[in-house]
Amino acid sequence: MNIGTQCCGLAILFFVLFSYVRQRKLGLKNEKTYLILLFITMASVIFDILSVIVIYNKDNLPIVLVNIVAKAYLISLILLGVNSLFYIIGDLRVTVDDFYKTMCLYFIWTGIFIFAIAVLPIDYVVDKDRNIVFCAGPSLIATYLCVASYLIQALHINFKAKNYINQETRKSIYYWMGMWIASAVVQVLSERFLIVGFACSMGLLFIYIKFENPDLNMDKITGLFNQRAFITYVNQMIQTKQEYYIVAIAFDFRNDSSVEQSVFDSAIMEAVNYINAKKNITVFINGQDEILVVYKNLKLLREYGLELEERFEKGWGTNNAVILSPYIICIKETRLLKRPEDILTCIRYLRVNNIDKTDSHFVYADEKMIYDMYEQHRKVKLIVDSMDHDRIEVFYQPIFSTYEQFFISAEALVRIRDEKGKIVPPSEFVEVAEKNGLIIQLGEIVFRKVCQFLKNHSPDELGIRYIEVNLSMIQCEYVKLADDYIAIMQQYDIDPKWINFEITESASTVSKSNMLKNIERLRTYGVHFSLDDFGTGHSNLNYIVDMPVNIVKFDKEMINSYFENGKAKYVMEAAMHMIQGMNLKIVSEGIEDESQYNEMYALGINYIQGYYFSKPLPQDEFIQYLKNVNAKGV
Repeated sequence: MNIGTQCCGLAILFFVLFSYVRQRKLGLKNEKTYLILLFITMASVIFDILSVIVIYNKDNLPIVLVNIVAKAYLISLILLGVNSLFYIIGDLRVTVDDFYKTMCLYFIWTGIFIFAIAVLPIDYVVDKDRNIVFCAGPSLIATYLCVASYLIQALHINFKAKNYINQETRKSIYYWMGMWIASAVVQVLSERFLIVGFACSMGLLFIYIKFENPDLNMDKITGLFNQRAFITYVNQMIQTKQEYYIVAIAFDFRNDSSVEQSVFDSAIMEAVNYINAKKNITVFINGQDEILVVYKNLKLLREYGLELEERFEKGWGTNNAVILSPYIICIKETRLLKRPEDILTCIRYLRVNNIDKTDSHFVYADEKMIYDMYEQHRKVKLIVDSMDHDRIEVFYQPIFSTYEQFFISAEALVRIRDEKGKIVPPSEFVEVAEKNGLIIQLGEIVFRKVCQFLKNHSPDELGIRYIEVNLSMIQCEYVKLADDYIAIMQQYDIDPKWINFEITESASTVSKSNMLKNIERLRTYGVHFSLDDFGTGHSNLNYIVDMPVNIVKFDKEMINSYFENGKAKYVMEAAMHMIQGMNLKIVSEGIEDESQYNEMYALGINYIQGYYFSKPLPQDEFIQYLKNVNAKGV
């Protein structure tokens, strides 16, 4: 009798079952399906072994017993096939109703074939000399047809569901199904090798190692479920439309810097273990400093929330000496979040954008915050897509010299064109680009386009002297800024005197050291600098003294205040005289009509920028505008 491979397969299944049941699990639908698969596969292998034994000894046993055992084995293969299909479907994002409808259809199909196997005749082939034992006949054919239909359906679902199942999972399912098919083909072609049961066992071992090993869901340091487990768990909650609420607790804030790090870490672990010991909640760790608590009803959230607040006030560690003040983010409106990944994105968004706005270290994620998060995500995608598909454009707003009475320069202003060709203003995306680490790349694209523009149309040809290019605070912090921008100017053969970089006051306060190094390197190369947005933020004449700039730009808000507020008028006039006393030039931004222009001219402002002369123009319109006005005079 050839039952060695089946016995090996059975040993593998017992090992997997022992490992699986002793470990902590999330209680997911697929975990239950996998456990059922394990038991059915074990039953199938046991019936496979028993069928070989009874067929081998069929002459000494009642034929009814032989038929029952043999057909039980065939039926177990069908049950294994349909439950394997259920396991694969469980990875899809389908509703509970759709899942159960699908199950009903497959159970009906399975029932038809089980009935066919029960009533159809079955034959047996026994060659004791060659050690060959197997069954044959219509029952076996029905089994192969049914299992084949499940395999085809599984492969079809796996292929069609590429948008719902990740690439690694789909590839593993192909391997799993491949084991089934290969073993069946080998067994059909060679009667001596009864390896279907062994192949099924190896398939279950493969799935265990790749996906169902509970250790994959555990953080080894804290013993909590990890981020992978959180995504899987919440995904099931979303699919099954269950009620759930999320509380994120971030331990990245130290209230007392005198506490040693080891003591602080120990206090955090004590707090984590306290939270994890609570019943009817599930706790996950997300990164090194954040835990996520999932509550299944609002009552639990309120009850444990109050209890947790009181416990944190008492302190942790020896003699409750360590006071932890974690950031806490509560998300009740989870129905607005479409995917588990969106919850993690929302938490990151709130930590970056909202935590600092509250003294209590607590943020309740309302509908507006969640909407803002999705809006920022949309804008990030817009920026990335625009950079990838060359939809970044540079508009130019002319700058007029009041002394020389013609346009001497222009400010380069970034614009994005969306997929429909509509222009997106910078107020919609520049701040988002800065917060999400995209401004360095975006700024470089803009500077390259300016250099390309100057290479194709020299300032002498346009009747201007230079182009002003904005540098944000984050760009100023970038240590390789000067080297990268000099390399770009060299690549496009740009005379550095054609470039004037605009920096903001906020940049000079946040990263003065890095910025001064970049400025010195670029000034040495030959470019000039302006101080942009003077009159907003941290306005201080000391910055102008300290900063190596040639031009100071009065912000539009300051100009508006000049015309609307008597006190502001004296302040701006005094600032102007001091700035010009340092031999610096002044640009007034936001000049919109003739009366404003005349007053700025009378005041002695050097340069005027605003809609009075022109709005920001696309490159070709800007070129034509300069040709018209500079040729005729203004």
